[in-house]
Amino acid sequence: MISITSNVLNELQIRTKLIKNICEPAKDASSKAAKRTTGDILSKSQIIWIDLVCSIIHQASYTEKEKILDNYGLASSLYVLVKICPYSEIYKILSATHSFILSDPKIKNPTKIKFVNSFVFDHLISLFTNTEKVNLDALSPPLDYNSFTKVDQSQSVASPIVDSISDICFRFLKSITCKKGFVLSFSKLNNYNPSQYFDPSQAYNNLNVPFGSNETEVSSEKDSISATVNSLHIKKFIPIDRYQLFHALTFKIKHLETKRHSTLSIEILKNNPELISSFWKKVKLSLEPRLSTLYLVNIGFVLKVLSINIDLFNQKISPVSKKFINKEHTSSISSPNCPQVPQIIDYILPCSFNRLLLSKGVQFTSSPLIQYMNLNIIGHSMKKLDQFRNWIQHNIKSIENSNHINFGLESSSQLVSHWKLLDSRLLQTVKRRLPEWSVILSIYRNFQSTTSVQKACTASNGTSNIIDYSTSSKTLILESLLRVISGYVKNFPDWILESRFDIGKLLSFEPSYLFDSSARISSGLPDSDPNMKFKNLIFYHVLECVAKSPSDLISWNGTTNIPSSKDSNEYINYPKYNFGIAIMIYLTKSGIVKASSKNVLVKALSEVNSTHATSFSTSSNLNTSTSNDLNSHVNSAWLDSLEIASNCSKSGAINFNRISNLVSLAEKAIISTSTSLYKFIDFVKNWSSDITFDSSLFELLNSGPGIMASIILQTWLCVL
Repeated sequence: MISITSNVLNELQIRTKLIKNICEPAKDASSKAAKRTTGDILSKSQIIWIDLVCSIIHQASYTEKEKILDNYGLASSLYVLVKICPYSEIYKILSATHSFILSDPKIKNPTKIKFVNSFVFDHLISLFTNTEKVNLDALSPPLDYNSFTKVDQSQSVASPIVDSISDICFRFLKSITCKKGFVLSFSKLNNYNPSQYFDPSQAYNNLNVPFGSNETEVSSEKDSISATVNSLHIKKFIPIDRYQLFHALTFKIKHLETKRHSTLSIEILKNNPELISSFWKKVKLSLEPRLSTLYLVNIGFVLKVLSINIDLFNQKISPVSKKFINKEHTSSISSPNCPQVPQIIDYILPCSFNRLLLSKGVQFTSSPLIQYMNLNIIGHSMKKLDQFRNWIQHNIKSIENSNHINFGLESSSQLVSHWKLLDSRLLQTVKRRLPEWSVILSIYRNFQSTTSVQKACTASNGTSNIIDYSTSSKTLILESLLRVISGYVKNFPDWILESRFDIGKLLSFEPSYLFDSSARISSGLPDSDPNMKFKNLIFYHVLECVAKSPSDLISWNGTTNIPSSKDSNEYINYPKYNFGIAIMIYLTKSGIVKASSKNVLVKALSEVNSTHATSFSTSSNLNTSTSNDLNSHVNSAWLDSLEIASNCSKSGAINFNRISNLVSLAEKAIISTSTSLYKFIDFVKNWSSDITFDSSLFELLNSGPGIMASIILQTWLCVL
């Protein structure tokens, strides 16, 4: 059989005109027109030709297969025909190519790559628009599925298995670009010049790249693959598989043309995150804010790429890679690779964006959708910035905790300074691309005032001339906006300090958010409100802002905007102070929101009243120590007593009347008395004289800060 195959192959290889005539037979005008409108137009000779070439590929030796892959060879003739092939014939071609050419380890990889990029990619990409469904059960003979051709059978068992030419072509291209160690996707980048890229997976294995202390912004032409592919004289630094993959990603795959194009681009970048930065420098996107389909598609694609997780901690963290360790010459050990800012900045916020574009986008109030998308861009960037900053801080701690001799001639203090300088410059570079804090603050204030005016106009006239935010869209935009504000407070506190903005004002919530009749104390119960998840995120973002902000920017005794009792009597017990809002959240929410609110309350108690609570003794039972440990116990006692006194059941609706009374009493006990030391002394002494501690419930609490909890608890129980 091999001898026959070899003879047939040799005969066909010298008859190039025959191959051309079979692939492109002469036609008259009528047949040409029929070709353009009909899917089943393969001639019998072409069907026989496909079967013949697939059989030869199956039987040929690897040296003969390499000849088949040459330009205008037998294999390339198959892909000339795919545009007019039905599903069954395309299946044959792709299966033969995948199983007997690309999976053959004896065929040189450069030969495979050249064939894929010269013929396979272009022809299969053009079929992404062919989404017509095919019933696979009706095909004869039945298909023999393999790893890439297997169809997702998540549909009903009774339903027929269907597929399309677009789907099978997508799965084929995904397998050769995203499967590690297969054709265009390799797990290691052994031949890269380390100054040309930043690969998260190799962050601890690369030799140290010199840190340019005087360079704040390096030209993109010096640190990207996109620059390298345009400079043939340094092309030798890039392995052929990575060069061709990047070329296919940026030139062959039209990432905005169809959903398949976009998905394939995302999958490639997800499996090759080291290409993301260079991809942004090469691709051209229309990101000028406007209400158009093109803009929404572009911004949606950017959000998908920004959502790709970059695992910076994918290895067991060690400041020194084991392969560089030399037990006899410890001075030769390399230090962790400290990248430069231009190598990682585009992972956080693409170079396609700048302060002007993002400022326009977040202020695009005529379209809440455009505003929401741009806020999400900034929110994702803040998340990536946190990820990289955590990675930098981890490296700093690793160096500080290691033996100084491990780093040879470079002292650990110098290495730490390099990483700290990287962190500082990274913050400054991101800051230059983001809207100024005044813009974000203005948007928040306008959003709050707009929704208030809209609500008032609707209540009085039944109509409103300003932008109508539905309940769902309002919740989404507010959540995104507060996420951005939280990122600014955490990463750019200097902006917040300059504005003198009272962070406590963020604790202003609509009564419908605080007094939610569907709220549950138990986090295990599902939320009845579909917006509950986003409402909880709103609380979480605000609490994170409060927890991270300096104490000078928070006014705990600042009064809230209490809803008018004329409009709604049910909100008459709305908390009076910012401190009361935090208590209300703590007593009515669960999960991460409750934990975050407790941290905020501990901070509030230490700032508002801890000095009064520990600097004097109201009875012999109270400890006069002012240590931090006692402060912590006192603060915990306040919060534990609040939790016990609330006495809410673990299921069912929360008794908001009871919670409101508790909040009011807590505000009186802490905020009102904090303004006067004598008021506080009188308040606690009155409690001490009125309350006895005979109950076994208080036997374990009858000392130090436990007395404080007992007094508060018993007082509240008597009052309520």
